[in-house]
Amino acid sequence: MRVKIGYQYEMPKNYIKKTNRCEINENNMKLAIKVVLTGTLSQYKAAQEYQLKRQTLQSRIKILLKKNSKEELLTGWADSGNESEEEVSYTSKYIAREVFISSQELALTISR
Repeated sequence: MRVKIGYQYEMPKNYIKKTNRCEINENNMKLAIKVVLTGTLSQYKAAQEYQLKRQTLQSRIKILLKKNSKEELLTGWADSGNESEEEVSYTSKYIAREVFISSQELALTISR
């Protein structure tokens, strides 16, 4: 949405997101991955039950299985109270399009 200022159109200063398209509940994602790896539910059913996109769940499982075997993941989750001993961080595929990294963005918002 553009705002007309004089003879020019400019973007509004404070943009408010209208959707929550990219937000993923990480707790639900971890539970769904655990259920799929134990064989309790299929990827399709787990995605429906935990309200996730099937493709996102599938890609997260693929990333985890590249790093560790299925047995290592399941024993790691059974031994500790946490889902995994090392916290896996996932980034958006649009991270390469960012102009500033998150720390720079935070510094800019604080300096205002």
